[in-house]
Amino acid sequence: MCYLKMHKEYLKELSRLKSYVKSLRQEAKITPLEEKDHIEYRISILYGMYLEMKHTTEYLGKKCEVMKIGK
Repeated sequence: MCYLKMHKEYLKELSRLKSYVKSLRQEAKITPLEEKDHIEYRISILYGMYLEMKHTTEYLGKKCEVMKIGK
């Protein structure tokens, strides 16, 4: 399994997701109250995905280090 390739792909997607959540948070600040709940719900779902992806990325990074040491 190519952990380094997966790690790099996860890092790229993690960055994209982080930027998107950040833009949604900015949008939520200027959104009327009627729509704010919907945006905050989206943020909560995406932030959960971000955290899972972050942990997976960290795991893959550590796995790459272990695989290099083991060789």
